[in-house]
Amino acid sequence: MAHFAKIDENNIVVEVLVIPDEQEHRGEEYLNELGLEGRWIQTSYNDNIRGMYAKLGAAYNPDLDIFEEIHTDVIENNSEGVNPGESN
Repeated sequence: MAHFAKIDENNIVVEVLVIPDEQEHRGEEYLNELGLEGRWIQTSYNDNIRGMYAKLGAAYNPDLDIFEEIHTDVIENNSEGVNPGESN
C-alpha cells in the first residue's frame, strides 16, 4: 500500500490516506479522480522518502522535498505569512 499526504495552501499536512500499490505511480491523479481534490504528496510509513512519515500537522518543505515536524512557535508566527521552512 502507498501513503499520500494532502497538504494545504500553507504546506501543512491535513490528511494522510492509503491507496493501492497499483495506483502509486499516479497517486495524486488517482485521489483527485475519487473526488479527493487537492495537492497530494507521497510519504513513506517506513521513512524511506521525504525525511519522515507525514502526519497531521507536519509541514512539507517543497525546497527540500521533505516533511518536517512543526513546532507551536512556528504555527503562531505563521500568521505573519511565513511558510514552514522559511526564515523571517
